[in-house]
Amino acid sequence: MPRPFLLALALLLPLLSRAGDAPSTSPDPPRTFRRLLIRPGAADAQVQEVLVAGGVTTIIRTPWGLHRRRPASLARTRPAPPFELLVGRGKVVVTPTRALVPGERFALVLRLEDDTVVPLALVGAARAAADGEVRLALDPNDSEELRVQLAAATSRAQGLEAQLRQALQEQDSEDFALAGLLAGGNVHLTALEKVRERQLVADEHARITVASYATASDRHGGRKVALVFTIANRGAAPMQVNIQDVSRRSTLALVPYAARAQPLRVAPGASGLLSVVLDGASPMPDEDPVTLELAIRRGGAQTQLALDVSEGDFASWWLF
Repeated sequence: MPRPFLLALALLLPLLSRAGDAPSTSPDPPRTFRRLLIRPGAADAQVQEVLVAGGVTTIIRTPWGLHRRRPASLARTRPAPPFELLVGRGKVVVTPTRALVPGERFALVLRLEDDTVVPLALVGAARAAADGEVRLALDPNDSEELRVQLAAATSRAQGLEAQLRQALQEQDSEDFALAGLLAGGNVHLTALEKVRERQLVADEHARITVASYATASDRHGGRKVALVFTIANRGAAPMQVNIQDVSRRSTLALVPYAARAQPLRVAPGASGLLSVVLDGASPMPDEDPVTLELAIRRGGAQTQLALDVSEGDFASWWLF
């Protein structure tokens, strides 16, 4: 091998080695992790700060799940806050959409699944100082807040247990099976016969009629009495009708019932059925009727409808 080539190779090797070890011209800052103690609801609670910077994504992790409908919201400013929020299970990913001036502040409110509100402040910082991940935790010294959160968690667990117990009961319930047939428009598969039909609501947005059913052998003393609401949505927004309560008018004592709807939400221009099955063997005198309270939701507006049911099938109805 020629001597000049070996000399040139010896001179280039150190340069190539240093070039491979040279740092990037714009290195990413190392991700930092912080734990912030929060005291939601406390009168003297301070708004905790989360340091953010352009080009750095920050993950905020919450003690438990976030609210389904309004998990995170930025305070409205002009121009709009320069952030994109991505909500996941128990976390919010904050990504700035522009470079931030150190010290810039933006209000961020997180809402947890039990409606606990956690206010935070997003504060502009240098890239090297920005938070990579922030974990929110309850202040262990705030015994009152821990007690409230424990009560809330217990209440959620009891609610889930009650829902599961109700679902298991409905699976084996003859009344819910009958209500399902009626809501599906299959009254011909039952032993019920229509007694009366009346119109409850008729306007430019909706038309709702209700029909009463009883066994053909003994309409007023039969074992089951059923009501079927026919809902026609004439408006531009989806419509939903739910049974809120069934109770005695005189004592407000709750009356057992089974209800089914098909579909759960009625699309504009469509129709749906809501069925309610009651125990017709229980006395329902005209002077002490059973009151059904319905909630009619159209878009963001809700109307309540009260309907009295007695042995004469319908005593009166009114909107309030």
